[in-house]
Amino acid sequence: MKESLFEILTRTLKKQVLFDYLTTYPDEFENAVNIAMGNDKPQSWRAAWLIFHCMKENDSRIKKHLSKILKLLISLEDGHQREWLKIIERMKLTEDQTSRLFDACLTIWEDITKSPSVRGTAFRLLMTIVKKYPELREEIDHLTQSHYTENLSPGIKNSLVKMLAKLSD
Repeated sequence: MKESLFEILTRTLKKQVLFDYLTTYPDEFENAVNIAMGNDKPQSWRAAWLIFHCMKENDSRIKKHLSKILKLLISLEDGHQREWLKIIERMKLTEDQTSRLFDACLTIWEDITKSPSVRGTAFRLLMTIVKKYPELREEIDHLTQSHYTENLSPGIKNSLVKMLAKLSD
């Protein structure tokens, strides 16, 4: 009897073991998405991590879940949010989905108690959206005040400066 994906996610984060499982059982990708949309620790975060590493650009297997993912995004913990943001970043979104993503990323960025890595990822997505919708530029200006950036690492601060410079180009 084969071991379930949930059981494998419970015992390991070895990339090759997880990849081999999804290669052998490609129908389990849908199960990985369902686990990743859950709140089981650490399996849900691990499933999202696995999806990111196994997905295609604008993956149709994820596309059908995007609206639900965008609704639950805010309720997840930092690392789990970051993995979903990385997945969403590789998807083509509708205007409505982009609007929901913008709101979620804004909420994540403004929560200075969140980890700098998830906040940096959220900011990167905000910048991507602003490039597509320049009328949102004003929304970004106040988000780089020292109140929002003081607890970030020098590397993340440097990334923000570079993103803002590219936005001005």
